[in-house]
Amino acid sequence: MPLSDDNSSLITERDLSAIQADFDTLRAQLPTDAVASLAREVLTRVSQQSRPVRQSAASLEKLANALISADDAPLQALVEQYRRSNLRIEVLYLRHLAPAAKLLGEWWTQDRTSLSDVAIGTGRIYALMRAYNHRLPPPIRPSGKMAFFASVPGETHTLGVRMAADLYRRDGWNIDVEMGVPHDLLVDRIVSSGHLLVGLSAGGVHALPDLARLVLALRVSVPHALILVSGNIVAEAEDSIRLIHADAMSSSYEGARTALETLWERLSDASTDPA
Repeated sequence: MPLSDDNSSLITERDLSAIQADFDTLRAQLPTDAVASLAREVLTRVSQQSRPVRQSAASLEKLANALISADDAPLQALVEQYRRSNLRIEVLYLRHLAPAAKLLGEWWTQDRTSLSDVAIGTGRIYALMRAYNHRLPPPIRPSGKMAFFASVPGETHTLGVRMAADLYRRDGWNIDVEMGVPHDLLVDRIVSSGHLLVGLSAGGVHALPDLARLVLALRVSVPHALILVSGNIVAEAEDSIRLIHADAMSSSYEGARTALETLWERLSDASTDPA
C-alpha cells in the first residue's frame, strides 16, 4: 500500500515524540543490560527482514543518522520524501528501515555509536512500524476463536496459564500453550503458530524486562497480533506495561476473559475472510 493513500505524512512529530517518551521512561526503569537487550532485540528482528538494498550507501547512512539524530527533523524530512515518492509501506520496511537497522547494529558493534543513540534509533524504528501497522495488508480472520497463551520466559508461576487455557477451551476456544520456553524459541513458536491473539502471563514486576523484550519481538515479527498481558505483574507494574503498548491487560481471570473477547472482536473487524 502506498504511503500517500490518505494524503498524510507517515507519522507526525507528536507521534514520534510520544513513542520516544515512552521508550525513555521505560529505559529509566530498567537496568542497563535490559536496555541494551531491548535495543538489540529490535535491531536484530527488524534487520532480519532486510531485502537487497537499491539505494546508495550514502542514502542508507543518511537514514541511519536521521534515526539517531538529536531531534526529529531529519527523519521527518526523509519520511516526507518517502511519502511524496509514493513509496509502498512494505518497501519502507524491507528496503529502508530493515537495512538501516542492520547498519545501526554494525555501528554499535564497532563502537561507532552509543547505546543511548541506538536506543533513540530503535525507538524511532519501532514508532514508525507501530504507527502505520494498519497500512499493512489485513490478516486472514481465523475460522474460530483461537489464541496462544504463554508464560514470560524465566517465569516460574505457570499454573495460572494452564488453568486459564483449560477454562477457555471449555468455552470453545482453540488455545495453544507454552510455558518455560526460552525467548527466541517462544517467539519462533508464536510466529509459526499463526495465532493473532497472544496472552502473556507473568507473576510480578521482576519479569518486566523479559516481558518488554518479548512484546517488542512480537510487534516486529507478527505486527498484526494483539497482545494481552495478565497475572500479578499487572497489579505491580500497570504503568510500565502501558509503556510497552500492550493491547490489553488484567490481573484477574474475569478481567482477562473480557479483554480477550474484546480483542477477538477487534481482530475480526480488522481481518479479511479466508479465501
